[in-house]
Amino acid sequence: MSHPLRGRILAIVNVLGHARSTDIAAELGEPVNSISFHVRSLANVGILVEVPELAKDARERVWKLGPPTINADLDLLKDDAAYRTSASASIGLIYSEVERAITAAMAAGPETLAHSEATSLRLTRHQARALALRVHAVIEEFDDDPAAAAAGTQTEEDPDDTATAIYTGLFGIAPVGRKV
Repeated sequence: MSHPLRGRILAIVNVLGHARSTDIAAELGEPVNSISFHVRSLANVGILVEVPELAKDARERVWKLGPPTINADLDLLKDDAAYRTSASASIGLIYSEVERAITAAMAAGPETLAHSEATSLRLTRHQARALALRVHAVIEEFDDDPAAAAAGTQTEEDPDDTATAIYTGLFGIAPVGRKV
């Protein structure tokens, strides 16, 4: 994950379910040869796996996400400084990608949705966990059925505009000070 484009590639494959390098390149507006290089790098470590049964012919390569193998081990986070550094670097890459996407959307003008929000709340540990679980449930709801999840939501959007895009986001919650 040493290159920021790789996180964007994974986001596209995650949303599409499976994709060819040309599909990913079209979504990201990047050259196919660059995408192919990064896809092969991700495949070499098992993050992406080939799905030959979805290929139209022997020359075509279709990819999907490999089995999830990256998990935060809380004991290691507590006891292993190198592991904490690695986890922090991963979060930094994700943050950088979200920041890049929001900045690009804002530069594109008011017709492109970009929303960023920062807040601080005084919560107990249990309230913070409840908030995180609720946000996760809403994200899953939109992932499972975006139309149903958005039904009844009042916006000023044009109801005839059905164009979709892949949106990226980051939600994090952590204490910033001492317990009171």
